[in-house]
Amino acid sequence: DHRLHFSFHADHPFVHGQSGGFNAHGIVFEHMPADRGFLMLSDDHDKSKLIPIVIRHRKAGGDESKITISRTIAEKVIKERVSILTSDAMVDPRFGAGDSIRFHGIRSAMCAPLIYKDRVFGLFYVDCLTKPYAFSKEELSIFSVVAAEAAISFDNRLKLYERAKAEHDRRGIEIRSGIAIAVDNAPVAISQFGEYSGTMPVVDDFVHAYGAS
Repeated sequence: DHRLHFSFHADHPFVHGQSGGFNAHGIVFEHMPADRGFLMLSDDHDKSKLIPIVIRHRKAGGDESKITISRTIAEKVIKERVSILTSDAMVDPRFGAGDSIRFHGIRSAMCAPLIYKDRVFGLFYVDCLTKPYAFSKEELSIFSVVAAEAAISFDNRLKLYERAKAEHDRRGIEIRSGIAIAVDNAPVAISQFGEYSGTMPVVDDFVHAYGAS
């Protein structure tokens, strides 16, 4: 099977944020003859999976449920951290007859890794379905720079997400501790003195600490 397995994760920190504030596809589609474009991130739990974060078709009505990219291209880009250009996939010796890039009739394609510092977040891919030699080496260089800028945006967004999550977790621990203290002490205090002088948890505290049921 020369096709990659794709997985959508609705809770991924980048899903709702699209490309992390950097309009990579907008730049590429404005200046290059791409028909389709995908921004994909590696799954943290299974590196053999790629998570489509942004999907774009030049023509309205493109089927966003059908995402095809050559395993040969994706693996080389991710593992070797190199950008790839194929000017005519139908005759490119790097792809066999069974490779999905040929199976789906893709003529030209570019793919670049999303790299920032030592981390490879995933890849940026565009293709042209009908025209060979749609992209030049100069455009591949520009495309690679755009991918690098997108990777920086992903890194910034990830840091913000991790900081927010750490604060949320810290606050949850603090609230659960307060709830435990109230549960242990409030009944005795009320029984003996008619009131509890400590902080009583409210519904929002339980939701934050334990989640909504």
